Amino acid sequence: PEQTSAARVSSASAAASSSAPSSASDASVDDLASRIAQLTTTDQCEKRVKALNKKLRQIQQLKDQKASGDVLEDGQLQKISSEPQIREELIETQRRMESLTSA
Repeated sequence: PEQTSAARVSSASAAASSSAPSSASDASVDDLASRIAQLTTTDQCEKRVKALNKKLRQIQQLKDQKASGDVLEDGQLQKISSEPQIREELIETQRRMESLTSA
């Protein structure tokens, strides 16, 4: 299962970096932009930052479990593979919070 997951992540990365963007990646970019646009106060941004950091901590725990030899379920492997998107959303949320603070 681990090799299959790695292959999926690898092919997903290849698809995302191709010159012709896929509709799935376009949708995720639009979805992220929509979520960020809905953040209208610094309080909302702070809550989202806290939630995203919690997800990143959970991902790190899963990565540690995997490294120690535990077999992870598909949902756990999918959560690990979502790390780049979560990090991107965290950065964008922090930028949004800065723009709301300086406005």
